[in-house]
Amino acid sequence: MEYVLSVWGIQELFSKGAVSQELLAFFCHFNWISDLVCGTAEAMFDSFHPGSIQKETLKVLFGHFPAGTSTKNMARYGQSMNSDRFQKFDYGSSKNVKVYGSDEPPLYNLSTVSAPTVILYGENDYLVDVRDVSWLLERLPNVVEAVRVSDPLWNHLDVTYSHMTKHSIFSKINDYLFKYSNS
Repeated sequence: MEYVLSVWGIQELFSKGAVSQELLAFFCHFNWISDLVCGTAEAMFDSFHPGSIQKETLKVLFGHFPAGTSTKNMARYGQSMNSDRFQKFDYGSSKNVKVYGSDEPPLYNLSTVSAPTVILYGENDYLVDVRDVSWLLERLPNVVEAVRVSDPLWNHLDVTYSHMTKHSIFSKINDYLFKYSNS
């Protein structure tokens, strides 16, 4: 799809101000339909977690979301989903040779990550699979703690938009911010 989109001159997808985004923002402001429209739209991006994101937050969220991403970013996401390798962007063998000096993009070397790392994850996340979290945990050398959020419906968007973050993840984040703070 990246090639076709670039031939058509499309460099951005899901842009803010696109008709679909504006319609969603418009309908999300009506209380009688906001749960159905906004809740369904949110569940299309991630798994559904009833009651986690409040109506007012959904209204504000869909006034700004989606806010656009590059076609290259979406191509990178697609490559990640279709490859067993954790590697840099794949331009195709001829351009890979020019950019990287080899037919295939180089792997990311996670063994060089030296920062202490805390991983918080949920089991209901449609954007990050628990198996990928396990894979990452096996390769990062300085994982201080891996925390599965106890709420079985916790998902990717909850981290940013849920009214339950205060009780679900903030105390753990604060513990480590204070522990590794220089003050």
